[in-house]
Amino acid sequence: MNDLSREELVALAIQQAVRIEHLEERALLDPMTALLRRWRGVEELDRLWKLTQRKRSQPYAVLFLDIDHFKAFNDTYDHDTGDRVLQLVASVILDEMRSTDCGVRWGGEELLIICPNTTQAEALQLASRIRVRVSELDTGTATSVTASIGVSDDSRHDTESGEVVARADSALYSAKNAGRNCVAQLFRRSRVRTRKTACAVLGVGATLEADFHAKHLEAPKVPQMTTKRGRLTYAEHDTIREQYGRVPLAQLAQQLNRPAAGVRKQAEKLLAGEPKFGPWGREEVACLKGCIGVATMPELQTLLRRTEQDITLAANAIHEAVKNNHTPLSRTEVARFKAIYGTRDDRSLSIIFERHPDVFTALARELRLNKDKAFVRKREGSDSTKMPRWAERDIATLTAMYEGHSNLEIARMLGRSVKSVVSKAHNLKLKKSADRLRSMGQENVRVRYEDQ
Repeated sequence: MNDLSREELVALAIQQAVRIEHLEERALLDPMTALLRRWRGVEELDRLWKLTQRKRSQPYAVLFLDIDHFKAFNDTYDHDTGDRVLQLVASVILDEMRSTDCGVRWGGEELLIICPNTTQAEALQLASRIRVRVSELDTGTATSVTASIGVSDDSRHDTESGEVVARADSALYSAKNAGRNCVAQLFRRSRVRTRKTACAVLGVGATLEADFHAKHLEAPKVPQMTTKRGRLTYAEHDTIREQYGRVPLAQLAQQLNRPAAGVRKQAEKLLAGEPKFGPWGREEVACLKGCIGVATMPELQTLLRRTEQDITLAANAIHEAVKNNHTPLSRTEVARFKAIYGTRDDRSLSIIFERHPDVFTALARELRLNKDKAFVRKREGSDSTKMPRWAERDIATLTAMYEGHSNLEIARMLGRSVKSVVSKAHNLKLKKSADRLRSMGQENVRVRYEDQ
């Protein structure tokens, strides 16, 4: 060390400083998204909360963003595609937020934006810009990406910094229930001790009142969506071209917030063309495989521009050709099989994967997969029945049992579906005990399959 010159010592010190700075940056930032890690976001929330308690002149807001149907990207394509989608959404956030804002990867596909010295109106404008830009992203796949965002502001009545995140999470829950791809806000209407809250979903124009309890925040009721009318946007045209026939028409109409009849009519205009005859091309076969089991025959005719007879003959030909193919599915095919098994019949699966139906029966038994109840009811021609409204007695029973009992046990006791129990528990902010969570998965499997 004594043999080094002054210049060499300075250069060594600079290199060491750069290395330390790089290590600190790696500790602060999430490597996937380049957003702050969660622990750093919690620190920033604590700092702003303490500042607000001392000085009310600096309000702040929190945006809670969740990528809609993110699991579908991993299941339909692969995890690399899901990572790319997450990075694209994070890049939109980094581009839109100010230098004073903090973007945080809160967990999985949940992203948080902390906006110091920001009013409610400014926070809503930022959320709207991010939502629009995310919906315009090119994912390189046939599936478009959208995001739901919950917005909340700070309050002097908060007893800890996490309460503003809880309100933003509740607003996000409302946005999800309102049809996704929208922004919802949950803010204190006044600063007095009445502790009233107001929730509004942007674009819906409905305002709801809800009681703000000291221990937990009840999720507000879902406002009734107003179906849009009039000319469709270019983005809506692209969504119809990409998803018509590949998702149920009712689901596509709900996603666009448009009448189903209008979506069908617009799809027929956008996909119109000269009728096709003769041999089938590779793209046509791929389209048939991607839509069969979901699209109706009129929808297939619109997509393929072929007659019902041609489509039926092609599907039968594929089905007959794979009767002797018992080859196991690849890892990628298994991932897609798990995603679509519940909503496809065996014949459609045979055409999609070009395997004998026995392959799917054995694999479904091995993976413990079942057909979706709604799909079974539709196939059998029975009407779906809605769950009755929750009575106060049922809510009390749910509250008392939820922590220490399985969802299936509670559902059987109350005569409701498991989905209804889980949804209401989430609405009430109920949590399972740690011991119950450890044993619930194995117990549910045992109860469901004890007779097999």
